Amino acid sequence: MDIVAIIGACMFDDHVWRNLQLAFQDKFPGSTFVIERRFYGALDGAAMNDFGCEIARTHGSKKTLLVGHSNGGIVACVTALKMLTKPYAVVSLFSPHGYAGGIIANAAGVYGVRLPVPIISFQGMKDGIVREGTEHPYSARHVQLDCNHETDIIDKPPISRYIAQVVEEELFREA
Repeated sequence: MDIVAIIGACMFDDHVWRNLQLAFQDKFPGSTFVIERRFYGALDGAAMNDFGCEIARTHGSKKTLLVGHSNGGIVACVTALKMLTKPYAVVSLFSPHGYAGGIIANAAGVYGVRLPVPIISFQGMKDGIVREGTEHPYSARHVQLDCNHETDIIDKPPISRYIAQVVEEELFREA
């Protein structure tokens, strides 16, 4: 399985993914972990859509797990809709699905859209960036974590391990 990690808006590096990569590869041995990068603005729906289409073209014929951080979760939803081969699931980490009335998801064309795969969403209870609206309306599971938007994932490996554990439980429950 390919685990495709999708960066959030206005991000340049991979620091958020270090512990998540280790945790996901521990839970899913033999999987590959690929980080998809592109700089895009937080409200640039066209760029998020283009990014999702590009990821779908690159990974669309493989079985994947799409994991998006922040706006990357919105891009993961776009990607899931465009892929030729249905991904296992979308994992959405602190993503603004319903934030401010869904302004960001709506800009990308995925506000309130039912995905063809399960979505597992996470909310950081101390998140100062995406304070509300992280639960996708069709989440198979939504988990609230005692963490912030970014640095707790970087500095506290148990959070990443717990996220990967929840995803593993949900995928095997769906199987």
